[in-house]
Amino acid sequence: VVSKWQGAFNGEIKLTNTGSKPIENWLLHLTFPHKITNIWNADVIEHQKDIYFIKNKGWNANILPGQSINIGFGANYSEYISAPTFYSLLL
Repeated sequence: VVSKWQGAFNGEIKLTNTGSKPIENWLLHLTFPHKITNIWNADVIEHQKDIYFIKNKGWNANILPGQSINIGFGANYSEYISAPTFYSLLL
């Protein structure tokens, strides 16, 4: 959580390549209980209930070893803010 106010917040997800080979054309799958209302540095390509598929923008499709990218988003909440309960990077 980067910032929050009544009923909404901005968050950030950082993807870091800790391996020795580039991550190419990444797709992030996550379970997240909040409704993402906007996103930058990526696109939500599918969303059903709490399941999101978030894809690179093209210009940030590859993450070289030791490099990171940040995905920012805005989302709504009612009582509390929780982190994703599941996530995986699909290659």
